[in-house]
Amino acid sequence: MTTLRILADDLTGALDCAAAFGAGVPVHLGQPAPGPASAIDIVATATRDVPMEALPDLLEPSLAWLRDADIAFKKVDSLLRGNTFDEADLLARQGGFQGIVFAPAFPAQGRVTEDGRQWVVRPDAARSPVADVSITEALRGRGWRVLSGPQDSGAAQPGWAWIPDVRSDEEMAAVAALAGRPEAARWLWCGSAGLAHALAGKLRSAGVDAPADEAGTGAAMLVSASYHPVSRQQWRVLRQSRWADQCFDASDPAALVCEAQRYPRLLDLSPQEKITAAEAAALLSRQAVLMAKQAPRPGVLVVVGGDTLLALCRALGAQGLRSERALRRPGWGSARLVGGRWDGVVCHTRSGAFGGPGDLVEVLDDVERASVQAGPPGHRAHAGDDLSP
Repeated sequence: MTTLRILADDLTGALDCAAAFGAGVPVHLGQPAPGPASAIDIVATATRDVPMEALPDLLEPSLAWLRDADIAFKKVDSLLRGNTFDEADLLARQGGFQGIVFAPAFPAQGRVTEDGRQWVVRPDAARSPVADVSITEALRGRGWRVLSGPQDSGAAQPGWAWIPDVRSDEEMAAVAALAGRPEAARWLWCGSAGLAHALAGKLRSAGVDAPADEAGTGAAMLVSASYHPVSRQQWRVLRQSRWADQCFDASDPAALVCEAQRYPRLLDLSPQEKITAAEAAALLSRQAVLMAKQAPRPGVLVVVGGDTLLALCRALGAQGLRSERALRRPGWGSARLVGGRWDGVVCHTRSGAFGGPGDLVEVLDDVERASVQAGPPGHRAHAGDDLSP
């Protein structure tokens, strides 16, 4: 059986990748779990924004686990934020990989790769480059030889990188098809969830799949601490929707101390003024600890931002997550918390940088509709049931 191991630099990215393979995929926090790995196994390191000097110690526990896979996948941000290139460089060198396939495109989210550069394509087809330097410049600057492809004669010698043009799902599928080559086990595959979904299609056709899934039901709790402009716009739309009276500004941790019966359902934890990254992390940690102590167990959790979900998992004492049925929306992953105070709660999650202005409204509507259709615990919907939201 083909083994695939995915090392992600944040938790929402890990779960977005897990969503491609259906339910039952384990997602470990920080490092692999002891014992044999699953056929599809994922680790979220939360290393996107840590200081460069901290990377070796944080990534070392996952090196042997990643190297031993048939397909070693380093999940990178489709906007190439944070330590994207430094992590890929360190893992490829320390892991002894012969070359790098760098394919961060995610066409379903308007992220494409062309001529060695990543682009964001807007709905009107206008596009803008991602980052100040191209992928080609970033990898060459770290000593990698950029080739035209794995078939290039230079691929016989270690130290190469290939940056395929990917502007569509079909072009991504063609890249993923190369993972079936015997020599591909010696390559480090670097990509976003777009590559994960393409690889999932390949592995399903080879008979590798996850077990059946089970959706979460019950009243939803939304938690977001993302201050990305996309997320801020989505909250403005949410506050003008039918959900407006349930929206709650919890930027002040003191607001999170209240009785369980009156606990708010839609929580915006984001700071209301610009603060440093260290201050934001400390604030989020305090908020998560208070929520873990005060908030009632939700029927379903909706979380925006990988740092937000990780802080909640740590505060709740969760040991990891296991993927569940994902929403039919690009960029969203779903998982059941494993261990801790909210053990078994299903969480739908994504990055704060994804989705249109109405995304939060639409997701809450979808979750509510699914809960109504499922009925109370132990109930299955039947013909004649009132399923209107």
